[in-house]
Order: sequence, then structure tokens, then C-alpha cells
Amino acid sequence: MEKAKYQISKSQFFFIAVFYIFADDIIRGIYAQKLKQDIWISIIASALLSVIILACYFLLYKTSNKGEFAAIIKENVGRPIAFVLFVLYGFYFAFLTFLGLRDIAEVITIFMIHDFPVYVAGIAILAVVIYGLYHGIEAFARTTSILFFVHLVIFVFFSGLILISNRSHFEYFLPIAENGLIPFIKPTLHSAYAAPFGKLFVLLIIYQFVLEKEKFYRYGYYAILYTGLLLLLISVYNIIILGPEAMILDIRPSLRISKRIDIVFFIQRLDLLVINSLIMMSFVKVWVLLFGARYLLADAFKIKNGNKIPFVLSILIVIALMFFAKNYITFLDFRQTIIIPYVNLTFEIIIPFLLIIIAIIRKIIRIMKAPARRENILTQSE
Repeated sequence: MEKAKYQISKSQFFFIAVFYIFADDIIRGIYAQKLKQDIWISIIASALLSVIILACYFLLYKTSNKGEFAAIIKENVGRPIAFVLFVLYGFYFAFLTFLGLRDIAEVITIFMIHDFPVYVAGIAILAVVIYGLYHGIEAFARTTSILFFVHLVIFVFFSGLILISNRSHFEYFLPIAENGLIPFIKPTLHSAYAAPFGKLFVLLIIYQFVLEKEKFYRYGYYAILYTGLLLLLISVYNIIILGPEAMILDIRPSLRISKRIDIVFFIQRLDLLVINSLIMMSFVKVWVLLFGARYLLADAFKIKNGNKIPFVLSILIVIALMFFAKNYITFLDFRQTIIIPYVNLTFEIIIPFLLIIIAIIRKIIRIMKAPARRENILTQSE
């Protein structure tokens, strides 16, 4: 298990959080199937709600004097309950890894290498991730910093080409909220705590390595708002260029719009570059999740060197890729009906907020007892 002696900067945490969130753009289009041209409203609302959720998460650090995530949880709920939580979350993060790999593998098999076995794509990504885990969080953070600026250049370049090579139809935004606000509630909530802006509880494990963490909580909020802006722009490009009906045909907004880049039959098929960018972001997401799983399981089972844990989890994930969710449509339906409303809700909202409530109550009790302790000390000294 890595100790807090390893440190990353506030900007590196920002880069990691941005990539972690942005990786879910692979499946973000599932919400457009109901909202169509109104998807941009849900993106803004869910990004703001996600900031509030992350701010609540950070209360675990703000209400404790402990610097390490595991120590904070143990302090609040005790070692036996902490053990159960660490094991549950360790396998939950591994499950999220399986979901992420299944998404990116589907993209690879459809757009890059047809009929390529899904589990082979998963093995390739996991091999790189395990190698990255072996070199630690500081090397990973430096790599992510480089990838961030590469991705930023690609995004700006593509935005320019998309707007130059296509005609914009702003009337496609109309009508706005034709059926009222009720249809926005469910997609917005799911976006905030699941994909794309949710599943952020694992970032608390990364945040413990930030230098002077008590000063830089806002960089997590910046990451959500920055990613929200990029995802909003991608959605706007899809709406004004492809139209609302096209929004429901593909669940991958970035790939959908990148196919429209065509300048005098010379600059074409840049969607392959977008796919490589998505693979880079998926690498970051998988690394973060397996790092979190390794950290929690190593602490739970008191394993000093947890490098074997990601390897074991990777074997389980590859087996799952081989035998489960072969039909991607069924797989997505299962996520929308079971995983997001029940599993993600439990692990991203219910359990974390119970922990936060316990932490706040303990903090209040400590504050109330502090004057009594001082009076006892003064009485004894007299």
C-alpha cells in the first residue's frame, strides 16, 4: 500500500480528475435518447450537482485531522466496519474497471479492428495499467500532465475543423424543454452521481497524495466544471450540425461528431485520432480505479506490498470480459436499469453520505467536549 510520502501537485490532481470524468464520454449519449436537443441543459445541471456531491465528499477530510483516507474511515466507523467497506469498495472499483474496459473495447472492435476479441483489448489495456501502477502515482501524474496538453491540442484542433467544415443550424436547439422540466430530473441525477460526472468517490483516495491538500479542494471542482464545459461543447456541436434526431443514433458523442470532419476530401477519418484519445483517457480511468482497489484491499488485508492485487483483479476482470456482457446492447440496458439506479447510487451516494454524517457528528462531539477538557485541565492545575 502506498503511503502519503508520495505527493502530487494540485494541477496534477486536476488533470487526473479531468481524464477520469471525460473517459465516460464513450457512453454519455445514452441520455440524449430521451432528452435529444435538450441534453445541454442536463449537462449544465448535472455538472453543478456533481460539484456539490464532491464538496460533500471532501467533508471527510475537512472534519478529520488524519491525512490518509483509510485512517479517516477507520476513525469514523472503527476497524471492523472499515474492513467491510474497504473490501466492498475494492471490488466495486474493480467492477467499474470492467465496465470501462467493456465500453472502450466495444469502440475498438467497431471502429478500429473489426471482430477483435473484447477480452484481448482488455488484456492490452490492463497490461499497460499494471505497468503504470508498478511505477507509482508520481510517475502516473507526470504522464497524465503530458497527455492532458496533448488532448487539449486535439480538442481545439478538432473544434476548429468541425466548425469550418460544417454548416451550423442553431434552430436545432428548438423547442427548448418542450415537455417541461420533469424529463430532466432522472438523467440529470444519473449524470451527477454516475456517468459522466459521477463515480468520484475513488478520487478521495487520489486526493490524499496532493501536497497541502487542505488548501486545494477547489481543484476538484475546477476539474468537473472544465470537463462539463468540454462535454457541453461536444453536445452543442452534435446538436447544431447533426440535428436532434441524430443524437439518439449513437451513444458516443465525440466519435459521432468527429466523423463530420471532411475538408476537400483531404482531411478525413480523424475519428481514429479521437478513438486514440478516448483510449488514453480510459487508461487513466482504469489506473485510478485499480489504484483505489489496491489501496483499500491492501489496507484491509494488511498487505505491505499490494502490487499483486491489481494482477489478481485483472485476471477476474478478463474472465468477466470473456464470459459476460457479450451483447453490448443488453449490457447497456443492464447498466441503465440496474447498475446506475442501484449499485452506483449505493456506493456513490448512500454509503458516502452516511460516512459524512457520521464524520460531522463526531466532529461536533469533539468540539463540545473540548471546553470540558480545558476546564478539567484548569481545575487539576489549581
